[in-house]
Amino acid sequence: MTTSPNLPNPPSAPRTDWWARNWKWSVPVICLAGVTLIFGFLAGIFALMRSSEPYRVAVETTRASPRAKASLGEPIEPGWIVTGSIKSAGASGRADLVIPVTGSAKNGRVRVVALRSADGWQFTALVLDIDGGDKIDLRSELPRPNAY
Repeated sequence: MTTSPNLPNPPSAPRTDWWARNWKWSVPVICLAGVTLIFGFLAGIFALMRSSEPYRVAVETTRASPRAKASLGEPIEPGWIVTGSIKSAGASGRADLVIPVTGSAKNGRVRVVALRSADGWQFTALVLDIDGGDKIDLRSELPRPNAY
């Protein structure tokens, strides 16, 4: 049997594009990458806040305070999620933070408001707000006079 050169070629299967062939593994990878980027960004922000001088002074003062130890119990540990803001430009700046703290007996939050000038950080508020309503002003317990 001979074939005639004028017969059309048999139809071939339609070629699918890359997305149609690979969407089942691409969608989870894209979602995982997005979630990883968001968590990485948030972890970076929290790390920057935790490395700031107002944060460190507030945590050290709270841990050293006899009144905080008596109210919260020991050891006093800061929470991971710090809220607020720190803005600094040259010799000036402002920090407004809320740091969750946990003791063996109770939990609370340390509210920090500090202003930065050429003389260093001036703490205008350093208050431990204990769950249950008690508040302790920790400014009098700063290790140095109110400048860092």
